[in-house]
Amino acid sequence: MKTKKRYVLCGLSTRGIYHLAHPLLGLNREGGPDFSGTSDLAGILDIGRVRVETIPRCRALAGGGRLTIAIPLTAGLGAH
Repeated sequence: MKTKKRYVLCGLSTRGIYHLAHPLLGLNREGGPDFSGTSDLAGILDIGRVRVETIPRCRALAGGGRLTIAIPLTAGLGAH
């Protein structure tokens, strides 16, 4: 069996969720791309906690395993 490619998304917009995360998780609507057989969503790095927290729920729906999520400690504090 061939090893799946692992992807980490850096910055997660709504477009990124629907065009990258959902296909990697096999959650696209019927007829859309499904990369879950050859690829795995391994992690997410973003400053938007609420948006990022939706992905593990999607991953659970897809029967996925472990997912690393990183949200910088300075998220939302602005530039100094």
